[in-house]
Amino acid sequence: MQILTGIPEAEYHGWDMMSASALKVLDKSTPLHLTAERENRTDTPAFRIGRALHSLLLTPHAYEHDFVTAPDIDRRTKAGKEQWEQFQGLADGRTVLTQEESNLVETMGRAVRGCVTASQLLDACSATELTLRGDWDGVPCKARLDGWIEDHGTIIDIKTHTGVATASDFARAAHSFGYWTQFAFYREMMRKAGKEVSSVILIVVEKGAPHGVRCVAMHPEHLDLAATRLPELVDLYRYYQQNPTQGWVDTVTEIRLPNWASTDFLAPTGA
Repeated sequence: MQILTGIPEAEYHGWDMMSASALKVLDKSTPLHLTAERENRTDTPAFRIGRALHSLLLTPHAYEHDFVTAPDIDRRTKAGKEQWEQFQGLADGRTVLTQEESNLVETMGRAVRGCVTASQLLDACSATELTLRGDWDGVPCKARLDGWIEDHGTIIDIKTHTGVATASDFARAAHSFGYWTQFAFYREMMRKAGKEVSSVILIVVEKGAPHGVRCVAMHPEHLDLAATRLPELVDLYRYYQQNPTQGWVDTVTEIRLPNWASTDFLAPTGA
């Protein structure tokens, strides 16, 4: 397993390899869904904002090189269209943020840097945008860590959160978005590279005002539990490689009430 630095984001995403994001898709859907996602990648406001925030916090020296804010231009007019064409030429391949997106990124960035713990964690990183590339039992694989603190064996990651980042609310989001699978995968990739991971700490910033910041550590025993599923997920990826258009099982599947809904039918009726 190789540990690489300085790999451009576009180059990394161009590698056709097993990744945590691919395993998260297969964990909840089918090879067909993963194929569709990889073939129809589109840049959304959420993706742009996330990438920009990561750049601002992790590689601030490259932020203005990679991102530019669009001026307030009325593109419905002839003059506006000409101004927009001139701006696109000046953008020179950089990701274009709207003024609203740019303001949000800078506001969240200030909030993170204004949190003493988050700022100390970022400053302690011995490497940011750390890339791993190698082989997992015969399957080419890759990972990209936001930050790594060598002295403490700590993985650092930045997450945005919709809503109020209470510990319980973010715990639900972590489960829903597959963060346990993601960081169990990252931890194992680092171990394969000869690095022992002692902790995984997420810097969480709320997308909405007042943009509260919370730092959370993922429970190591629960990461161990998530790691027990990795061999199964790797096998699913192997299956995907051979059957990229396989969808849901082509048969009739019985469904049942979720446990939480069963009580609705047991509750007394009437006043």
